[in-house]
Amino acid sequence: MFFPYFIREEDIVSSKVEKKNKCLLHGSIPKSENIYLLRQKVFEYSKKTETIDVLNKKLKLWGVEYIEHLSQYAFVFSVLNGTMNECDPYGPCGNHYLLMKHIETLASGSVMIADEKPAFREMGLVPWEHYIPCSYADFESDTSTKAFLDKVMNLSLDQRNSIVEKGQSVLRERHTAKQRAVQL
Repeated sequence: MFFPYFIREEDIVSSKVEKKNKCLLHGSIPKSENIYLLRQKVFEYSKKTETIDVLNKKLKLWGVEYIEHLSQYAFVFSVLNGTMNECDPYGPCGNHYLLMKHIETLASGSVMIADEKPAFREMGLVPWEHYIPCSYADFESDTSTKAFLDKVMNLSLDQRNSIVEKGQSVLRERHTAKQRAVQL
């Protein structure tokens, strides 16, 4: 039986914490052009805009410190989007589960921007209710990327907080250490 990642309830950060009105991209940026395609697209666009910061891997943050760092941003990209190979477990047909980066982002009090995965719904996460969905198409051109980011950045504070609070509610109800202990 597969038990997805979980978070300690006390590590969940309030959405009301003051934040930079920016996006943060976290995760590895591989040198291969064939993996994490959406993350690479976001990274490339970050070089053209002040709206997206990229997490400096030299910071060496883990656990609560990592969550607190994410919490400084209004939005956090937790994107993968696999490889071009349909049979690859990390490709469009694979990696259909929550990763710790998704749990940490939801816990950070920032709005998670993530590529949709079928398992998100199974885990209780609904696009535009608990997180903002994005796709490769949103980053295909500078025009589509700007339109997507404008839509995201123009969400009201109430809309942002609603998405965060609903996402964190799912964490508390289904993805805490206490919930995993009950499941075991």
